[in-house]
Amino acid sequence: MCNCDNYKNTGEVIDDSGGGGGGGESIEVGTLEQMLAKTDMSEGSQFFVNANLGTAFTSQENKLYYYSGRTWQVSGETVELLAKEDLLKGQVLQISGTGATADFQAEKTTITGDVDVIGIVANKDVTAGEWFTVATSGLWEVACIAGTYSRQNYLIANTNDGYASETTSESTQPFAKILENRSVSIVGGKVFALLNIIAEIY
Repeated sequence: MCNCDNYKNTGEVIDDSGGGGGGGESIEVGTLEQMLAKTDMSEGSQFFVNANLGTAFTSQENKLYYYSGRTWQVSGETVELLAKEDLLKGQVLQISGTGATADFQAEKTTITGDVDVIGIVANKDVTAGEWFTVATSGLWEVACIAGTYSRQNYLIANTNDGYASETTSESTQPFAKILENRSVSIVGGKVFALLNIIAEIY
């Protein structure tokens, strides 16, 4: 287990040996971009993403990842699925049904208040046929349509495929709770939200 209090936002390696001679491992610290650029991983490799590397600020985005053998995952917050189509980071997803060409496929949502939301694209843009990381819980940035977003309101799937919009109603199949006040000027702008997918699936 990573003792993440040991780092100082400088990109050093966390020494998790505990001094007890138990053969603990060291966990590399860096930005999301640095993690995604790595090529020397093996199954079970860990990486602590410090979203504000080099500053005194500790972001809510900071997460401990492990490598599955294909993708970087966050235990308890993400799963690994197969992209049916090209997808952008933060887009809202559903499991592919009619037209699916393989098991475990995911695609963009297509209707307002879609009850089939299962998560969002995490970490990076992906191409069709690629295994990728899907965030299903926790704090993540969600891709939204242009508009004004207010904390404590909710996000729902929008008719603009793969994007979210705000709602104040709990009866319109929200899948996330907005955590910040933000004005989005372009489609695809990101809003921090707490995903709560399990409450939306019924």
